[in-house]
Amino acid sequence: MNNLLNNYDFTDALISALGNTILHSLWQGVILAVLGGLVVVLGKHLSSALRYILLVGILSAFLLSIIATFAGTILLERTDFTSTETTVRSPEEVLTHTKSGLTLDDVYEQFSYIFGSFRDYYGFVVLLWFIVVCIKSIRMCVDLYGVFRLKNNGLIATDMRWQRLVDRICKGIGVTQRVTFHESILAKTPLIIGHFKPLVLFPIGLVTSLSVEQVEAVLAHELAHVRRNDFIINLVQSAIEILFFFNPAVIWLSSLIRAERENCCDDIAVAYTGSKSLYVNALVQCEEYSMSTPHLALGLKGDRGTLINRIKRLLKKERSTLNLVERLILAVCLSCTMVVGIAIAVNPISTYAKSKYQDNKWTQDEPRVQGDKIVEELIKMELIHDRKNFRLRITNEALYINGKRQPEKIHRHIMQRYVKNPDHRLDFTQTVKTD
Repeated sequence: MNNLLNNYDFTDALISALGNTILHSLWQGVILAVLGGLVVVLGKHLSSALRYILLVGILSAFLLSIIATFAGTILLERTDFTSTETTVRSPEEVLTHTKSGLTLDDVYEQFSYIFGSFRDYYGFVVLLWFIVVCIKSIRMCVDLYGVFRLKNNGLIATDMRWQRLVDRICKGIGVTQRVTFHESILAKTPLIIGHFKPLVLFPIGLVTSLSVEQVEAVLAHELAHVRRNDFIINLVQSAIEILFFFNPAVIWLSSLIRAERENCCDDIAVAYTGSKSLYVNALVQCEEYSMSTPHLALGLKGDRGTLINRIKRLLKKERSTLNLVERLILAVCLSCTMVVGIAIAVNPISTYAKSKYQDNKWTQDEPRVQGDKIVEELIKMELIHDRKNFRLRITNEALYINGKRQPEKIHRHIMQRYVKNPDHRLDFTQTVKTD
């Protein structure tokens, strides 16, 4: 850790990595939404279990890309301080690349113009993100407390025949954990709580208002959540929703996953009972008892719109697809992505972006970066205190001395006076260390 802190300012690097990750997650979310929409539209005839796996796989791929973005930024920050290579792009090289076609290097340069302009706001963005995440985390803790309260308060012992019924269903659908059954004064709908020691709760009086077959169907649905380890997945999913509360694509895909999760459990319950009509009647009966339940408890009912879609799917074999608004949003996202890509390819940003630096007359023999003059200037400013032991890095976005980012005014002054073609891509590092 000491070596890490000596190489660069860890706080600045962390803020930069978080800001970069938040920003990039937006366009990554567009890809996420497109893939999720394709699964919904093209996968209408697939089983709920397969659709669920595909959607979870897409969300997992998104998370991997987020982790790669964050880790890549951290590693890049560290690598840049130990690198001795200066990357330059001369006007002649830019023209050559433009004539021969768009290259990956050109694409990087174009997006550097786009994303680099947001770098100065990373501190504010990360602070705002952190505050909202803290607030939502507190709400999640309140939900967890509500689940804990349901599990430990207001429980009423029931006839052993219901526990024997639970054991029989567990054996029938392949649940290996020991699941206990109780009626609850606090629960308003049938739900399952916990993973290692699962507990099925029924609202008090519900078992007497349903037939034994209907109770069995409801229990089969709840126990299906245990077999599928949905409680743990639901916790992870809730944490993802908190971290990416600002990303509509993540929230939308998460809602699709929740809907498919209930569909999977419905299919298991119907397969166990062998009667769709029996199970649908049980759903309708339980809806009469439905009220709000803690978000982190897996209840039978879901929201009213989801319940109606579930019943339609069971009775009419109609799978929900994208509605008009969702299709319009996806079409707009795709269109904007294509337009931006074509615009960058046809007319690179560097060709029309207005320079923030004044034109200086440079001789052809002068180096791109006048490193020695920069060092002398920074020594005069008392920003470099030891000319025999310092680390200097200059990019298009910032100036770093010994890992500490310097004010924008100083960075602009150095770029203006000592860097040729300051608007072209630049990553200059100089390290001096005398033992």
